[in-house]
Amino acid sequence: MLAAKTKYVPKQKFNFKSRTKAAESPTPPATEVPTTVVPPVAADILKDEGVTFSTSNAYLKTSPDLHVSNIKLLSMSNSVLNLLEPRRHATLQVKDLERCLILTSSFDGSAHLTNLRNCVIVLKCHQVCSSQRDLLTRVSIT
Repeated sequence: MLAAKTKYVPKQKFNFKSRTKAAESPTPPATEVPTTVVPPVAADILKDEGVTFSTSNAYLKTSPDLHVSNIKLLSMSNSVLNLLEPRRHATLQVKDLERCLILTSSFDGSAHLTNLRNCVIVLKCHQVCSSQRDLLTRVSIT
């Protein structure tokens, strides 16, 4: 019966003979890799806190020479926000707005919309996260 089993078992084509030769060869000494340490001051410069608006009853506009950044709109009412310049922003975070009109250009990341009442927001972004029940969207696939 054992002879019948060995008859149907395929022959082993791969051998681990080279593994024993590699284990016997001497390993080269480890070379020390130079490391650079970034001081804490430089790390703070690299972090982008973005732009935060929290003024009510106002017309607010971003500067055209603003670099791509994160925009936060917090606790505002009765305001118009013109975020059409510069042409691109990183992310948008909107929280606790009432009776506001927000016009934006393109966002490379996502837009987080939380606790909005009677607001109109025109934006272009990759992802919208909203806690609102009434949200009108237009999706275009390119």
